[in-house]
Amino acid sequence: MRQTAIKAAISDIQTGLPFPMTGDHYGNGVGFINKPLLAWYIMRNIEAIRTRPYHKNYNCYAE
Repeated sequence: MRQTAIKAAISDIQTGLPFPMTGDHYGNGVGFINKPLLAWYIMRNIEAIRTRPYHKNYNCYAE
C-alpha cells in the first residue's frame, strides 16, 4: 500500500515538472529507499541518492 502511494506521488510530481526528473536526493538516509522503489527508479532512469549525515554542504541538494 505504501509503495503504491509513494510511486503515485512521485509520478504526480514528475508530470508537474517542466523538465525531466533525473534524480532524487534524500536527506533522511536510505531507510526510505527500498528494493522495489529502487527498481522502479532504475526503470525510469531516475538516480536515487541519499545525503550523508553530518555533511552540511549536502543540504542544498536535499532541500
